[in-house]
Amino acid sequence: MPTKARKTWAQQLQQNHSVTIAMSCAIVGLSRCAYYYQPKLQDDSVIVSVLNAITDWHLRWGFPKCFNRIKKLGYKWNHKRVERFNRTYRTEVLDLYLFNNLAQARRITEEWLTIYNTERPHEALNNMTPLEYKTLKQAA
Repeated sequence: MPTKARKTWAQQLQQNHSVTIAMSCAIVGLSRCAYYYQPKLQDDSVIVSVLNAITDWHLRWGFPKCFNRIKKLGYKWNHKRVERFNRTYRTEVLDLYLFNNLAQARRITEEWLTIYNTERPHEALNNMTPLEYKTLKQAA
């Protein structure tokens, strides 16, 4: 049984039968941590702007050095998600092409990013494309 459904049942038990949160969670088999959990949708725009500023200023810095600078500045972000993106980019672009110049690398990267952000299915989105996922969320 999904956690969201059990949380809904626990809330209905509290409203309809005047039981405590602890009791309703025990009845439906839900931990109180899961009951109180609120997912945080992270806005990466601040991190993106800081990272763009760092890479504009330090053109030759690689990812580890930029990551350490962001940490020293006190910003928090999902390192695993970035590493997954880097791995995907490496396998789908960098390992497949031998670039002649930076302009060619940027052009191919922009084409790949367009496909990645619109047409390519993502495991994190239940194998839907970002456009399909966005449409589904707006309809809900």
